[in-house]
Order: sequence, then structure tokens, then C-alpha cells
Amino acid sequence: MNPSELLIVLVEMAARIDVQWGLFITVHLALFGAIIYIDRPLKLPEKIGAFILYAVFAYVNYKMMANQIGMLTAVYSELAKFAQDPCCLGNAVIARIENELAGGRAEKSHTMLLAIHISMAILVAIAIVFDRAVNLKIPKKRTK
Repeated sequence: MNPSELLIVLVEMAARIDVQWGLFITVHLALFGAIIYIDRPLKLPEKIGAFILYAVFAYVNYKMMANQIGMLTAVYSELAKFAQDPCCLGNAVIARIENELAGGRAEKSHTMLLAIHISMAILVAIAIVFDRAVNLKIPKKRTK
């Protein structure tokens, strides 16, 4: 593949990763919103079910994103090979990709992906385990 084809693949892979992050964030917002919205404590079977469903989602999401980051890293590696090629000498995009790859981008991406998924799993577990009803005392309107 030539550099322009690889750049197209890079943009497409990055867009797929963005969609996965959007899904990840949306599911968490929906989950936390549901926990807050339900005005009674979750029962034990509901808590177990919620956490099992979340664990399956988080695992599948992590594996998909790890695979996509792996593919993105492979594209970065292919593009970095062109850094010294006469076609791409002085190309700032190729040079940046080469520098990011040399700086450990792949390892950092996987570490951050794992850290974020673990952190959110802990927050979800805390939200599910310590869920309780919120008793809001709303004053009644006085009528004259």
C-alpha cells in the first residue's frame, strides 16, 4: 500500500475507535442515569444482573477496542516505514507518526484503554453495590 492509502485506512480506523468510545461513554451515562432515576434500592438479583450485563459489555468493548488499536498501530508501523523513503521525506504527517510510534504510542494506548475500562468497572460496581433510594423532600405548594 502507498502512503495515501495507508492514511485513508488510518483515518477509518480512528473513526471506528471514536465510535467505540462514544458507545462506551453512552452506556455508562445510561447506566448511571438509570441507577439514579430508579427511586428505590436495586434488589440483589437486579444488582447481580446489572453487573453481569455490564461485565459482558465492558469485556466485549475492551476486546474490540484493543483489536482496533492493534490495527491502528499496524497502520502506524507501515506508515513509519515511509519516513526515510524519498517519496515522503519532509512529510510532517509521516514524521509525526514515526515519532509517536517511537515514543511508545502503542503501549500507552493499550495501557490507557485497560486503565479506563478497569476504572469505570470499579465505579459501576460501587454505584451498583451502594445503590439506595434518595428521599427528596419537596415542599408542597401552599394554596391561598
